[in-house]
Amino acid sequence: MDVRTLLINQHALAHSGLAIPGALQAVLWNTGKPINDAAWGRVTEEQARLEEPGHNSISWVLWHLARAEDMGVNAVVRGVPEVFDRDGWIERLRVRRRDVGTGWTAADTAELSAAIDLEQLRAYRDAVGRETLTWLGEADLSVLDEAVEERARAGFSQDFTPLGAERIWPLFAANTKAWAFVRLALWHNYFHLFEAGHLMQRAGINVIAPGP
Repeated sequence: MDVRTLLINQHALAHSGLAIPGALQAVLWNTGKPINDAAWGRVTEEQARLEEPGHNSISWVLWHLARAEDMGVNAVVRGVPEVFDRDGWIERLRVRRRDVGTGWTAADTAELSAAIDLEQLRAYRDAVGRETLTWLGEADLSVLDEAVEERARAGFSQDFTPLGAERIWPLFAANTKAWAFVRLALWHNYFHLFEAGHLMQRAGINVIAPGP
């Protein structure tokens, strides 16, 4: 298996069949399907928006990981405009902020959880996944050996809260684009999808059953 195929398959583990047609699919929680194919269909709107004390909502988690991949792959690794800035996503999603949510207060996350358009959230995340997949299929992947460029700092900073940018940017600035890609398109997705699975289980949603 070459590096391109490995990255495509690893990225597909965190995305639905809609985002990654024909690619290797995840077997998360023994469902045989990715979370947003199998388990998402069993989440009610109320469950998706629920904010329990000490926990984010399912909808906020999906927003956060989609925004982080969009910013990380496009603004930081590729140096191109984000998917978020195309086709009026801020209006379609019914949100008022573009940053990824690092350092948000409970009131901030509750506001987004209540306001966001859930169908458009799924569509946005799929659009981000398709954009990453297209790039992986076409790019000269030797670019991943390059250092993260200082010019990416402006896009990075506007997409994190000041606290998040101040704390996290030095990690990116000290590493390669491969590190940034793995961090935000792979590891970060996996981590938060399992968080979403935990939230689903807390809400009494069966994430084991293979069907919708």
